[in-house]
Amino acid sequence: MLTVIFGENEYDLDISWKASKEFGSKVGDPLLLAIGAANGENVFDTPKTITAIFIGMKNAGSDMQKSEVAELCHKYGMLNYYTVAAGYLVALVSGESDGDDSESDEKK
Repeated sequence: MLTVIFGENEYDLDISWKASKEFGSKVGDPLLLAIGAANGENVFDTPKTITAIFIGMKNAGSDMQKSEVAELCHKYGMLNYYTVAAGYLVALVSGESDGDDSESDEKK
């Protein structure tokens, strides 16, 4: 699971189909945005950055309001959270990892 840190507090960002669907309806299609980013396009503005992080937190169980997420992003530096939103986008289209990306000899 991916996390976001505001000050000394850490929050999970949910990487699920449900979160991906909500991201798609409120931010933009995750796969198309990821392709755009890979082609050098700037895919997030301030509202999309905040919304992306909010969606991840909400789907992970946080009850923080979107306005609170916005205030924290502003307080701790929006540019820091642009990179979190971008990382979240990558996680949504790449799938979850169990921490072991190695393949056994039988699978190769």
